[in-house]
Amino acid sequence: MEVGQLKSVSNLSIADRFKAYIALMKLRLSSLVVMSAFFGYLLAGGTIYSVDFVFLIIGGILITGSANGFNQIIEIKTDELMLRTQTRPLPSGILSKIEAFIFCFIVGTLGLYLLLEINFKCLILGILAIVIYALIYTPLKRITPFAVFVGAIPGSIPPLLGYIACSNAFGLEPGILFIIQFFWQFPHFWALAWKLDDDYKKADPTSYHQLSEAIDEAAFDQISIEDKHCCNDLTLLEQFQNKTVIFGAVAIASSRLETVDEVRERLQAAMNHIDRDRLVVAPDCGLGLLSPKLAEDKLRVMCQAAALI
Repeated sequence: MEVGQLKSVSNLSIADRFKAYIALMKLRLSSLVVMSAFFGYLLAGGTIYSVDFVFLIIGGILITGSANGFNQIIEIKTDELMLRTQTRPLPSGILSKIEAFIFCFIVGTLGLYLLLEINFKCLILGILAIVIYALIYTPLKRITPFAVFVGAIPGSIPPLLGYIACSNAFGLEPGILFIIQFFWQFPHFWALAWKLDDDYKKADPTSYHQLSEAIDEAAFDQISIEDKHCCNDLTLLEQFQNKTVIFGAVAIASSRLETVDEVRERLQAAMNHIDRDRLVVAPDCGLGLLSPKLAEDKLRVMCQAAALI
């Protein structure tokens, strides 16, 4: 770090350093991940008015944030090379590796303690999530593109964790939740890998650019792309000319109900970049995060719009 930068970092206010720790945890992402634990808990018959529910949500956020922080500690060198990660707390020099490690250790330990207060099985799942993500997946993704399958395991634990927090028992239902979450992650990852391929290659993370090249060589015949990944650059669809594209035509992440014309226009715009015969219209998995009435209305709008093109 340069002298000028060191001086500016040393003059940071307490509020700025607090924001840096929040950024290290990727709090927004951690909160979204824990949402699946929330739904797993409700599916098992849990109530939001219990102490276990509070421990689950807070503990889940702390554990996910801890794993994210450990990931950034390990990847500090590669984060310095990519434009989208250069401003993170570690490569920017706002936090030192020691500060980040101590913080992540404390946060992770507190999160595990809260899960233990629920039941022992939750503690084991929490430990597995941190260990697999930070100590296995993170270093492995520079070695093999198949690391994504390992990374999908901790990503699939939250709904399982939520169910176990209520039932304290493994079984078919939590197993199904785990499997659904496991396979749901790959379309997101592949879309992100394509969109940021040039930036990833600067750091040479094998699992990203080799996987992208493997897909380009028709290793996969079908790819799922959610509309929010392509909405700013529909030309991305041109890369999938030899594949069937499952295109999420409804803005699931939005609570606003779009009109039939809005969805139809976006579909028509997509067909300017890919053969209509290879475009399959479908909602993304985030549909389950909406209220039943809104989800039903969005599906209705999507079907009506697709029928008009």
